[in-house]
Amino acid sequence: MFAGIYHWFPKMYGKMMNKDLGYLHFWITAIAAYGVFFPMHFVGLAGLPRRYYNNTAFPIFDDLLHINKVMTVFAI
Repeated sequence: MFAGIYHWFPKMYGKMMNKDLGYLHFWITAIAAYGVFFPMHFVGLAGLPRRYYNNTAFPIFDDLLHINKVMTVFAI
């Protein structure tokens, strides 16, 4: 979707977008995506099942709570 915006914006409006802001947007998006999905790999390897509403109901997963907080920060 973002690639389409960067490609079609000059054709539709006759102006180029700011190249530096485009690079900044790319790096922020790439870092945030890795910050969300890379820790999910380790949480899955630790045995946390997906789609649990409340992970604190299971004491075995209490040590993974800080990783979920980090993923939340990157997602925001």
